[in-house]
Amino acid sequence: MPKSYLKLKYILNFLLKWKCCLFLVFTLFSQNFYSQYYYGKGLPYNISDGLPSNEINDIKNDDIGYVWIATDNGLSMYDGFNFINFNSKTHPTIFKDNRIKRIQKNGDNLYLFTNSDGLIKLQTTTLDFQKIYKTTPLSISFSGDTTAVLFESGRLEINIKNKNLHVLQFNVLADDNLIIKNGQIYLSLKKMGILKFSLLNPKQRTLIPLIENLKAGKLSLSKKYNIIHYNGHFVRILKNDSLFEHPEMMGKVLINFFEEDDLGNCNYIEKNRILNINYLNENFSHLFGADNNLEFRSICKVSENCFLIGTNQGITRINKNPAFSKQIKDYTITNPETIIIRRSILENNNKLYFLNYPFIIEQDDTLKNITDIIFPVSDGLIMLNQLFFATDGNGLKSINLNTKKITNHSCNVMRTNESFESISVISDSLLLLTKDNKIVLYNPSNAKGSAYYLKEGTIVHVAKQEKKSNIIYLGTNHGVFRFLYSEPIGIKPINLLSESDFDVRDILFRETKNQIWLATSQGVIVMDIKNLKLLNSYTNEYQVSHQKVVKLLEDDNNCIWASTYSGLTVYNTTNNTIRFINKNHGIYNTEYNYKSGCKLKNGNLAFGGLNSHEIINPNSLSEFKYVTKFLISGVEVIENETKKILKKYVEGQKLSFNTGKETLKIYLGNLDYQYEGGYTYEYCLDTLNWQKITSKNFILISNLSYGDYILKIRMFNPFGEIVEEKQVPLIANVPFYVTTTFYVIIILLVIILSALFIKFIVRSEKIEAETKAKIAMDLHDESGTILTRLLMLTRREKFEDKEKEHLQNGLKEVLFNFRTYLNSISRTKLTLIDLFDELRDFTNSYCRQAGIDVEFINHYDKNLRINNELYKDLKLAIYEIVTNCIKHSNADKVSLSFNAKRNNLDIVVTDTGKCDINNLEGNKGNGIRNTKKRISRNKGTIIYSNAEGANGLMIKIKIPI
Repeated sequence: MPKSYLKLKYILNFLLKWKCCLFLVFTLFSQNFYSQYYYGKGLPYNISDGLPSNEINDIKNDDIGYVWIATDNGLSMYDGFNFINFNSKTHPTIFKDNRIKRIQKNGDNLYLFTNSDGLIKLQTTTLDFQKIYKTTPLSISFSGDTTAVLFESGRLEINIKNKNLHVLQFNVLADDNLIIKNGQIYLSLKKMGILKFSLLNPKQRTLIPLIENLKAGKLSLSKKYNIIHYNGHFVRILKNDSLFEHPEMMGKVLINFFEEDDLGNCNYIEKNRILNINYLNENFSHLFGADNNLEFRSICKVSENCFLIGTNQGITRINKNPAFSKQIKDYTITNPETIIIRRSILENNNKLYFLNYPFIIEQDDTLKNITDIIFPVSDGLIMLNQLFFATDGNGLKSINLNTKKITNHSCNVMRTNESFESISVISDSLLLLTKDNKIVLYNPSNAKGSAYYLKEGTIVHVAKQEKKSNIIYLGTNHGVFRFLYSEPIGIKPINLLSESDFDVRDILFRETKNQIWLATSQGVIVMDIKNLKLLNSYTNEYQVSHQKVVKLLEDDNNCIWASTYSGLTVYNTTNNTIRFINKNHGIYNTEYNYKSGCKLKNGNLAFGGLNSHEIINPNSLSEFKYVTKFLISGVEVIENETKKILKKYVEGQKLSFNTGKETLKIYLGNLDYQYEGGYTYEYCLDTLNWQKITSKNFILISNLSYGDYILKIRMFNPFGEIVEEKQVPLIANVPFYVTTTFYVIIILLVIILSALFIKFIVRSEKIEAETKAKIAMDLHDESGTILTRLLMLTRREKFEDKEKEHLQNGLKEVLFNFRTYLNSISRTKLTLIDLFDELRDFTNSYCRQAGIDVEFINHYDKNLRINNELYKDLKLAIYEIVTNCIKHSNADKVSLSFNAKRNNLDIVVTDTGKCDINNLEGNKGNGIRNTKKRISRNKGTIIYSNAEGANGLMIKIKIPI
């Protein structure tokens, strides 16, 4: 080996050691710096996210940007949101075994090396699969129109434009490999070394021996070093027909995976457990934890700031993201069992003070408790080197920031244990405190104060004084009020805003814009500072992260930051845009605490939330680079679970499907693998009812009315901004085509329908005649019989009281029958509720006259339609039953229960009287006979029995409806 090479190796090893030392120093001290970026890993993807298998063997991305994943259960296409899978379920003629060992890319084609399905070619732009060879080759290489394929048998085929140029035979083993470079074939053979020969003259060969007993391995082309050889142990470069140690891989052994990215940087895996990627060639294995039994298998660079890692437990992601927020871990100095409520944040003399329950924390170089005493702090401020803070139940206190001495404050209008919600400075020596509807002006230098009370029921949450003015604004549960402060008088109200529903939690002045911004429980409200007229409101889901807004801050870029119960909302007042900030941007809180916020002197913003305090760099927002376009990754036409057709979508393509028979599944993606978690989609048909797409990013469309539609789809980036809207023409076809056969069918249908119509007319006339005969028969059998009996009774010269009553009841019965018939004939739509209402009115009226209590119960799963005949028969049947109970049972209570379920009606009528079933069966009158006739002709059943444990009568009717 030449001396110059050994010298170079020594220098590179020296630099590598110093680089590692510098990296360790940076890592140890990085907590004290607010770095511009941070490296982190995303959540792993596995079968629960849509992958066909957790065993990932290889990952490649195509020229468009889609990621292709080789697994033990087929191939998966990843678009940043969806895993679209291909295996024996979707392509049974292509895949049998489903295990794909690796992927090789050549232009728009992917070549899939399978376990036992041979070599499969995939055209990525059309999603067409083709089985090239029945057996899987050991290696395949492409160079322009030339293709070289090496098989397990040792057969080497060299083809130009699909025509055979050479067929050679070699003695090969499983790891042997080849590439084409500058018209030369390089063949790595375990038993020999690397053979080099020309495509034009394959018999003239050069043998390049393997050094250090290297075994055969993979040959690959390099942007920097011509040809690279690695074999799962060492990485070497091939130069001038000799192998040399890779300059960037010196001292590296047991390299299980090696690949150069598109810039020539090295990405590699050592010992299956050590992950090195080209972020300064750093080792990122520590991100995964030593206790995870992860086997790293492949690395795929999908963007400048994002890598996907294939493992034995799915896919994970490594990102380089903007360092947008820095966490203040105040749990480290408090009892971890204590729930911390974070309130005011104050800055003074390059120190930060965090006013929490139960501790007040001071941050200089480190975090520390300012006092060991527990205070339930609600608000605070710094005046005259004193930290004044209002508490919940412990009055007003102050701490001398130099001596840390605590002072308790009280006066004639303020107790030592009083609770205050807010505190603010009115002048150099005067404080304003609020509690419910009470306002206290307090001078701590002489311990004197005065109180003012608002209308009872008013709660003051915050008080702020306008700059260079004596006007004080109070944010309350009934809106914002204004007061004027003057030294001899104190405070007095001025042109109060009429009470509103705005529960104001914070006030932000923008005097140069004559605006006052309010954080309320309904969103953000903007008013004119002079007359308090409403200028703008941000209250819906597209305008504020959450309606409960707790703090407002303005940064140096004229942006208003609103902390809410669901992340942050940023209002850019320069370009009038709104951005939503959440955990997708690296903030640590999902919900922020009331009053907890402060703008720092360096321009950063401090917020406190449920999880911690955090310092946010507003300028880092510009570092988030989101995509501005989305793709339709594929369109799947689904007829049933086993019959599906997936096709690539071409921009502007008109989609069509057989409505009612097929379902259209439209996959959406944007290939932003770095920030994929924050994008959302909405869609609508013909501009009606925008619908959000939740969880999986695909649209399902089925059962549309026949015709043409415009499908509109729009994408929101992680800031909540609409970045693109697409319009896709859509045709919902009937399940058959309009042809000559169709017209023949139409003519036949017209003939059949005409015949059916004639038959219907004839049948209607027949039904009408039968109905008339039936009504005549019913009136003759029931009402006619009653009238005949009453006529005979009227021929008597004298009537006894009982006979008069009998005559009156008979007439009532006849009238009820007539009304029922007329009602059933005249009304076209009758329902269960109609029946129940009329029966309830009837039974209550009749039984109340007879002194009988009524219990009426009805249950039904839906309000069914009832035909007129059934309605009439049920009404008359119940009338007969109730009338017989009144006449004969001597009951003091009757119970009617109706239960309608699954198109069946169960009726149970019971009374508390006395009835002998034998007598009842032996003396059936017209009423009983008519009732049974009505029930039976409607295909129902009726059963008489004595009530359980009593002598009363129980009648059960079961009838279909």
